[in-house]
Amino acid sequence: MLNIEIYEEAMCCSTGVCGPEPDETIIKTNQINEYLKQNQIEVQRYNMSNNPNEFIKNKEAIRLI
Repeated sequence: MLNIEIYEEAMCCSTGVCGPEPDETIIKTNQINEYLKQNQIEVQRYNMSNNPNEFIKNKEAIRLI
């Protein structure tokens, strides 16, 4: 099974619909993630605010930051 890991900037939510204006990019990303999951592709999303330990564990993510 293919596994995709996405490391995102700090956000208040992962849906893209919080705040005064929806973030179309995040909404589209959520739609793509659902499509991938339905096709047996595992997608893990890590948000800097909610999953800081995942960033710390991934040396390549830290290097890119």
